[in-house]
Amino acid sequence: MHWLRRIAVTFVVTTAMSVTALPAAMATESPLASVLVFTKAQPPENAHAVTSEAVNLLEMNARRYSFSMEATDDADAFTTENLSEYDVVLWLNTSGDVLNAAQRDAFIDWVRDGGGFVGIHAAARAHPGWDEYRQLVGPNVISDEDAATAEEDVTVDTSHPSTDDAPAQIESVSDQWYSFERNPMDQADTTILATVDHGPDGQLPVAWCRSYGDGRSWYTVMGHSLSTFEEGDYMSLLRGGIWWAADVKGDPQVSTAAAAPQWPYMASFLILVASVAAGGAVAVTKLNRGDGWG
Repeated sequence: MHWLRRIAVTFVVTTAMSVTALPAAMATESPLASVLVFTKAQPPENAHAVTSEAVNLLEMNARRYSFSMEATDDADAFTTENLSEYDVVLWLNTSGDVLNAAQRDAFIDWVRDGGGFVGIHAAARAHPGWDEYRQLVGPNVISDEDAATAEEDVTVDTSHPSTDDAPAQIESVSDQWYSFERNPMDQADTTILATVDHGPDGQLPVAWCRSYGDGRSWYTVMGHSLSTFEEGDYMSLLRGGIWWAADVKGDPQVSTAAAAPQWPYMASFLILVASVAAGGAVAVTKLNRGDGWG
């Protein structure tokens, strides 16, 4: 009866290996966009506490909405060869002077040649003296780094392709609202996508976009608070920005897959059956030999 036990054990092992491979297989669908998320802050103590959790939430969205994503705080990723692998580079609360001259040239040339840039919140604090980056992202921030958060209702212009899946208003967003050295509305060839009402100061832009050479730039002030990333309407707005920057046509909600990889229940059941069969084979062998269970 050794042959029966060997067959049962082989079946268990083979089934288990199949289950291990299933999540990887489910993740091999071709993404519609490839996104590099850059999180470096300089100096490092200026890094936002929200960043690591925001990366996790973005990864969940990547699985759910069929774009691939890699996150790094390593500026060495900014080479001509490496950037060519991505449709979008997203600066997530990146701040300070984070790229050297060669990296800056590689990045700005990549955007001009058709790459997509998305900036979130503190990305507007990066490279305050780099003119080409200011043209890409917008004016310099003049707000204090530790300015308090406040709750605002955000009005969205849903007529733009990047916002047509977002609601016309995102209510009660608690975030840090930047002031800029000049109004982004005054920047040439810039489309204002979302605003908040600041009373005497009028409408404060909090999201905008523009073309840059053959590439695209999309930026939002929102992204200081974890609660912002947990807000579904904000994530819908952000996904639209990623899709627009990547120049992907159509609805960004392209996949019905779960945010987390689905557990292979059928394969788990097969392992259970195989395990029972293996146990039965051992029992039969022992009984035939007269060993009993003692």
